[in-house]
Amino acid sequence: MSAEDIRGLKTPNGEEAVERCPVCGRLNSPGACDTCEHFYGSAWDGDLIWNDFFETEMGKPWDALVEFIRELSEAKDKGGIEKAKLLAKKLSIPAKWLKLARREVGAFSAMKELVKFQVGLRVVTDGMLSGEGYSLYLEDPGVVENLGKNFTRLVNKLKPRRRGTR
Repeated sequence: MSAEDIRGLKTPNGEEAVERCPVCGRLNSPGACDTCEHFYGSAWDGDLIWNDFFETEMGKPWDALVEFIRELSEAKDKGGIEKAKLLAKKLSIPAKWLKLARREVGAFSAMKELVKFQVGLRVVTDGMLSGEGYSLYLEDPGVVENLGKNFTRLVNKLKPRRRGTR
């Protein structure tokens, strides 16, 4: 649906509609924080905006996983990497995770590769505040949180425990 198709329409909360959710069809206005439950955030100039939970759900777990894989690689611990691959498969982590972790891509870039998002209207602006972006929608908004939890489980299960700690 193009912007012209919804021109003049309002969201259920009375805001000017900017786009329609590709999952449920609700009229949304992300800039006014008037969106449906499928809205995850917006990709704007390579960053994620309008999402308050990403850092704890995905950012920190991903960074810990990347650090763990770096440690295994530097130690040339092929057995540890094989164990990580097997456990990741059991945890239903998409197979691309190891390649992304080895390349040390950022959490947002990794998430876009590992999670199947539907996208809203692409927006390009000109002038001093120019930029480009689009909204991200998920049929099941818990997918990202579950992926982050599985990254944490993977690291916690495989990381050697220090003596005297549980």
